[in-house]
Amino acid sequence: MNAPQPNSRMMLIILVFAMAASVGIYAVLVYALHIARPAGADLPAALPKVLGALAAICFLAGIALESMLLNKAAGPGQVQIAAIASSAMGEAIAILGLVLYFLTGDPGKFTPFLIGSAAYFAALFLRLPRFFSRLDEE
Repeated sequence: MNAPQPNSRMMLIILVFAMAASVGIYAVLVYALHIARPAGADLPAALPKVLGALAAICFLAGIALESMLLNKAAGPGQVQIAAIASSAMGEAIAILGLVLYFLTGDPGKFTPFLIGSAAYFAALFLRLPRFFSRLDEE
């Protein structure tokens, strides 16, 4: 069993942190910019609930996808693919909130999505040792 290159772990950490940082950038955009809602633009009342449901699906599907990809990973490249796919699902949660913010102009509509995405990435950071153990197996 060969120890992974230190670069493999560092690359994995950089990938996950970069995706999480993008969520922080979205938050800065939402709370620093003040976008007025377009006059006369009525949104369906169910839209926030639909986007919230999609965010919940992203949360659960991201964890399931990550587990499936990690179980099949056969090399550092596939472990990194699992990290990218999982991080993308966490970022998608924030993007759904960003879309809702752009449509409504209400930062409060973005906040639950930001919290969900932050919770997803916090859980992902706690699962990084599992990624590292898969790298160690290679």
